[in-house]
Amino acid sequence: MLVVVIAASGWIIGSDFGRVPQSARLHHAALPPETAHPTGSQALVTVWRTPPQVSGFDPEGDGEENEDAAGFAVDHDPSTTWTTDLYQHNSHFGGLKSGVGLLIDLGRPAEVRRADVLLSAAGADVELRAGDTLPHKASDLALVASTDQAPAHQVWSLATPTTARYWLLWFTNLPRASGGYRIGVTDMTLLGPRAG
Repeated sequence: MLVVVIAASGWIIGSDFGRVPQSARLHHAALPPETAHPTGSQALVTVWRTPPQVSGFDPEGDGEENEDAAGFAVDHDPSTTWTTDLYQHNSHFGGLKSGVGLLIDLGRPAEVRRADVLLSAAGADVELRAGDTLPHKASDLALVASTDQAPAHQVWSLATPTTARYWLLWFTNLPRASGGYRIGVTDMTLLGPRAG
């Protein structure tokens, strides 16, 4: 009987030592309801509690860009990425179009003070645009910020907070990739003041 008790105790202790904590296993499984980012004297939080509607935006092509993977850009999972199609010949989409991007519909206007974007590579020319009307082309939304040759981790702290429902991450030039030119968005977060 003593041998059985000792063996059972050893098995339980060994299982606990080898077990990955639940919090670590689920770290990237779900989008946290709020993510605080201090800026100055006020903390900023993600402007959505549940992932917003995201779609590939390709108004000069077939109307979409890798649509099935668009949600990967806002899932806070570093193992998933939305990418543009692979373009040939030159970094300006092979001369086929002026840009492609990701359109985020927040469902309602929200004040944004910072945008945090994790890209698959450095070197893209990228714009952040916003407005309250569903766009048919990129210029339908006002230019909020832009960066040429963006780093892989692009952060825009907006000098003037912008309130809008639709947000467009618009690429106008792509970095070189294996077999051509493309860019990916691993994660994108829009941050604003805590409500109420």
